[in-house]
Amino acid sequence: MIQYSAILVPAMKPSRRKFFWNSPSLRIASASAVGVFVLLTAVVMYGTCFWTSSKTQDSRQDFDRGISTDKSYLITQGNAVANTERFQEAASSGNPSAILELLRAEKDARSIGLMGFADSHGIILTRTRSASSTGENVFLTSPQGRAIRAGAREVASVEASSFDPVQLLMTTGRHVYDAGGTMLGAVFANYLMDDPYAERFAERYMRPGVEVIFYTRDYGIYGSSISDPEMRQMIVSYFNIDSDWIRLGKTGTLVRLGKGPYYQVENVQFPGLEATNPGGALILVPYHGYSAPVRMGIILLALAVFAFAVIQKHPSAALRTRYYYWSLATFAFLIAAAMVILSRVPFVPYAQLRPIPYILYNSTMRLQPEQGVFDVRFERSVAILVNTGSERINAVAAIMEYDPDIIEVMDMRTENSLCTHFLERSIESSEGKVRIACGLVSPGFSGSSGVIANIIFKPKKAGSTDFIFTDETEVLANDGLGTNVLRIAVDGNYRFIDNVASTLIVHSPTHPNGSRWYASRKLEFSWISSASTTEFVYALDQDSSTIPVGGVRSSGENATLLAPSDGIFYFHVAPVVAGKLGEVRHYRVMIDTAPPTGAVIRSSADSVDVGDVVRFEFEAEDTGSGLQSTMYVDIDGSDLYLPVGKQTYVPFTDPGLVSVNLRAYDKAGNYTEVEKYIQVKGRPAQWIIRNKY
Repeated sequence: MIQYSAILVPAMKPSRRKFFWNSPSLRIASASAVGVFVLLTAVVMYGTCFWTSSKTQDSRQDFDRGISTDKSYLITQGNAVANTERFQEAASSGNPSAILELLRAEKDARSIGLMGFADSHGIILTRTRSASSTGENVFLTSPQGRAIRAGAREVASVEASSFDPVQLLMTTGRHVYDAGGTMLGAVFANYLMDDPYAERFAERYMRPGVEVIFYTRDYGIYGSSISDPEMRQMIVSYFNIDSDWIRLGKTGTLVRLGKGPYYQVENVQFPGLEATNPGGALILVPYHGYSAPVRMGIILLALAVFAFAVIQKHPSAALRTRYYYWSLATFAFLIAAAMVILSRVPFVPYAQLRPIPYILYNSTMRLQPEQGVFDVRFERSVAILVNTGSERINAVAAIMEYDPDIIEVMDMRTENSLCTHFLERSIESSEGKVRIACGLVSPGFSGSSGVIANIIFKPKKAGSTDFIFTDETEVLANDGLGTNVLRIAVDGNYRFIDNVASTLIVHSPTHPNGSRWYASRKLEFSWISSASTTEFVYALDQDSSTIPVGGVRSSGENATLLAPSDGIFYFHVAPVVAGKLGEVRHYRVMIDTAPPTGAVIRSSADSVDVGDVVRFEFEAEDTGSGLQSTMYVDIDGSDLYLPVGKQTYVPFTDPGLVSVNLRAYDKAGNYTEVEKYIQVKGRPAQWIIRNKY
């Protein structure tokens, strides 16, 4: 009898390798999660791009509709004011006080931003916003005034203000006639496109979340619907006058404001009445594809799919050992980590606007108004203004020179000054010099259009004078070092005429400020003559006192010329009266179209570790208008140029080969560009942690 003994073979335990790498349930769950993640990411990214593109087009239509609606409203209401019998009677009297009283009442009753009135010669008699700023000949100095003088009964456009070119103005103008059909002058109804207007415009015409920013081409951001101070400061810093957005009309870029929202930027440029580019608007349309809630939602949904697939393909209880659970946890962690990393990859390129990691040097000093043609009968008030970048300032010195034979400076008013302590306030009448030096308590001042003082002067006779900022002019940062952060001081040029005695008044729409450099050789001139003549003679050369005997003869009151080279030129024009030349008018233009040369970037190191700070020194030369004291630097090739001093310190927080691009500008706005690379050594984890895109 054969006996069998039972051979007990112990059950094989699942190997760690099997469950860690080859578990079918985990492989299927992982593939499902990754597939859902990739699919949802693609759908969200490209779906959001399509949606944003559609919303951008809708927002552009909303914007155009809003601009058209506001223009139409100003035209209608301004015409109604011009046609009222009471206003026509006040205009006939020529009494500025009576006209101002009516304009203020009509402005408030009709919700018009501001109004002004010019007489039949184009001389501003009153303005509702600044009643004391009178005497300017807007038929020469403003596009809308020139259009009305040329015969247009009604105009409407967006322009830079002739009173203050920092201001962007929605302006409408029309003639005012009495009952007999005699032209009494022109009345203007306008909106300043400042912060309150931008906020109202966005709320009234744009869709929820869409922001609107208005800018002038020469001075940058003027009005914004964004109220958050940090975001607004980034916008002012990055969308500066030398950025490609303002200078070149860059559009269609996706940007992120700090750690905040993403926006598609649509740039709209206003044409202006004279086919110029006075400024424009940036429409910021929300983009949600990269927002943290969206990314987290995709990741959580993908992990939910992973968990569901694991449950559906769950192995039997006998196979669920601790190795299985370790494998499950490991797979879940690796998948989640991979998705978090991939979610940070930019499937659509965009520009990251971060808080500035180094000091900006971007203060400017200017005059308000900067230039103009004025009647000698009126006193003038000119404000000295300072605009800062992101830096705070605590001291200012403004020293200016003028021609004492042309004007008499009567007073210097400081009741509205940003300064709290005055070290010097003096008027040196015999030498033609004004001095003011002042300080303010910490933390100082940061912002635009800060008033230092108002200079009150009276013209002595017809003629022209410059207000020139001397080299002693400074703006000092509140940095404990007294760093001079003044980038440029823009001089003023003022011409005074006697409308009764003058036979000719000349102005240049393309080069309106005779003390300022311009980067254009195309010259346009316009003039008004009170002489009974239809013939004029003009010439262009580099002599300030030429009599244009053999010049070009013209029957019109304008001329377009091309300067033969860079330099300082003078336009000479005179009426021909009874076969002889009348009184000659001379007009100075300053031209520089050549960019600076010899731009150099010097750095304290070319290879650094993450977190190191590099000292940079920048140099360039310019033999024309001269260099601006501020350079513009773009770190990492993002086309986001920021103003800095000729020496600055930059921390490098992200590893990789980082480009440093320098633009050096002259005083006419020409620039030259040079590039340098810094090798920043660091670990990939630092790239992820810093959220570098």
